[in-house]
Amino acid sequence: GTVHREEAYAAHAAHIHAALTDEARPTAPLEDLDWLLRSVRANAHNMSVQHDPAAVALRSPAATIGLGMFFWLHLANHSCVPNAFFTATSACGRDDGAAIATLYALRNIDEGEEVFISYVDSTTLLSPVT
Repeated sequence: GTVHREEAYAAHAAHIHAALTDEARPTAPLEDLDWLLRSVRANAHNMSVQHDPAAVALRSPAATIGLGMFFWLHLANHSCVPNAFFTATSACGRDDGAAIATLYALRNIDEGEEVFISYVDSTTLLSPVT
């Protein structure tokens, strides 16, 4: 049968918890893993991380595709007509996957106006609807 979203998070958390070593399992309670999965789902953004800040194409061979969680970025809501966008660049000299996100305005944004980004990639956003 169909697993409801709530049950899916619990099932994934249980699977991860069971895969941990006996030593690690007590340090990662099942409830914490469930919370982590929910947080990632609610706050992570699909992104391409440029290892070379001079790289222009988001899908260049220099890009790593993955998920990113940045402290303030989750405050921007989605719009199919966004007034801002973000890029991510590897943190200088780091090889651990750390990145820095930069938020750019696509036009002047008035004080008090909500900042919107697209949660989907530009190719999908600009594709014709069938």
